[in-house]
Amino acid sequence: MADFERRLHDGRLLTREESLALIAELRCLRLERNELRAALESLKIKLSQHHYTPRPDEWFYDVPEICDGGPCESQADALRTAVRHVRRRAIEQRQEYDDITRAYQELRARLDQADSGDGLDPWRRALDE
Repeated sequence: MADFERRLHDGRLLTREESLALIAELRCLRLERNELRAALESLKIKLSQHHYTPRPDEWFYDVPEICDGGPCESQADALRTAVRHVRRRAIEQRQEYDDITRAYQELRARLDQADSGDGLDPWRRALDE
């Protein structure tokens, strides 16, 4: 892409092949951008500036029920920071889920090893459901 931009800036015409390659690359970039927008849309990330004294270099982000933060230097920076924060939170939640799953498996193994008639039958039935 940089090569095409340099040629256009220098005023040189592109060959037919170069024009077609540029069009194909731009279509791919547009498709990637649309896919990214669709993926981010479900997060409902809201970008804003300070209500009373908005400044062009202070942007804040809010992802409902997940995180919020700022100030960031630009809208793009605020969006990147919000996505990183959501990603980090998703990793933490996955680790918590894995820990709970491990604890459940350990509890299940202990219950399976315990003798019946030990008063734990209601727990066994609950874990089987």
